[in-house]
Amino acid sequence: MKKFLYLLALCAMTMVSCEEWFADDKPQKPEPTPIVPEQPEIEFQLTSEESVEISAKGGEFVITYAITNPDETLSVEVATDAEWIAESDAFDATPNQIRLVVEANQSVEPRSAEVVVTYGEFEANVLVNQAADEELLQYLSGIYHGNSNFCDYNYRIALSSAESAFDIVTGEECVVDGNQYLFLDLYSSESSAQYNVKFSVPEGVYSLDAENSGEAGSLGAEYSYLCNAANQKIYFKSGKVAVEKGLITAELVGADNKKYRFYTLKNSVDNKTLFKGNDISAELSTLTENLEIPSEAASLYAEPYGDYYVIGKDMWLLYIDYDTGHSLVMEILTPIGAMPVGEFPISSDLNKARMALPGFADGDEKNWWSWYYCYDGYDVVGQAPIVSGNLKIVDDGAGNHTASFTFKEAKGLTISGSCTAYFETYGEVSLLSAKRRVVRPSRK
Repeated sequence: MKKFLYLLALCAMTMVSCEEWFADDKPQKPEPTPIVPEQPEIEFQLTSEESVEISAKGGEFVITYAITNPDETLSVEVATDAEWIAESDAFDATPNQIRLVVEANQSVEPRSAEVVVTYGEFEANVLVNQAADEELLQYLSGIYHGNSNFCDYNYRIALSSAESAFDIVTGEECVVDGNQYLFLDLYSSESSAQYNVKFSVPEGVYSLDAENSGEAGSLGAEYSYLCNAANQKIYFKSGKVAVEKGLITAELVGADNKKYRFYTLKNSVDNKTLFKGNDISAELSTLTENLEIPSEAASLYAEPYGDYYVIGKDMWLLYIDYDTGHSLVMEILTPIGAMPVGEFPISSDLNKARMALPGFADGDEKNWWSWYYCYDGYDVVGQAPIVSGNLKIVDDGAGNHTASFTFKEAKGLTISGSCTAYFETYGEVSLLSAKRRVVRPSRK
């Protein structure tokens, strides 16, 4: 064959040489068109499922594929917009597969993302669905009770799926059906520098204490329980709570012998915003015009409740009663040990040295904090919640005090006036003996 090919080549050379002896205009034969072999068709397809279900804890998953007639110039590429999905670092020599890893979903909401696999012009999508974390309770609320009742410092907290688990005014639990609340009664040897305004739960491990001793490092069993979405209470018989910076983890065994694990990604409670009360309705005011109370005979007295809210301030209920039936009930806060004298702006900013809390009404139609009332004998015939303004009390040094005020109520009307009277105080300033009362006064 080689020889034949070679002779063909020699004849061709001879013919070309002879052709030079003839005329140059002799027609030449066209060169044959080269035959290009047909390329086989490339095929690419996924051999794994087009959607993947991942638990909240995360983990690895594998995408497999098949290629028919692969092109050595092409490669399989993977892309996703989700930051919580990445290539696995684990080595695996298995061909035609992609190993990806999904981070833990520390959220109460499920999430989804698409992974796009490409090979040249071929494209395939894989939907990744990750479940919500049922162990995460995203909100942390609580009340710092100090070290009353001869116990160590008490932190009553709640991990919950709702924003607040406590009424900061009454100290009562606030439970809304359909949510989960894990109430924990912790005791520590560390106090809170900012009292109940803002505090961090001290770091450490708290073990369930069936004796409710109130000793440091204990978790009181009596006031620690899970209130589930069906509003059922589940108490615990063993377990512990671990508190770290930015993390509280509870691992407990219920009276039903089930194991419960919950956590929240914080260990600080901020109650500043919880002293604002509810949004007050103008309908709660019966005033129809501005009110200036004449400076007539009146009585001025106050009841001390000590550091009732455990915020580093004494709380006083101040009463200004006019003989004409006008009455003001003010809940004021003073530095600890100080008498209720000075200026008291209506405010919910607990950073102020002296202040009066604005009036509001709770869901049981009870009036709280600062209100104006009008009496006909012992019957209340008018009222208005005080929402802004200023109260000033001046001691004349001879036992009498002058109270002057200018307030705005819920409708925006003005309540103003003054009185001078002997200032009486009732009771002793003692946190241990303080009992919260409804701020709707009865006549003396």
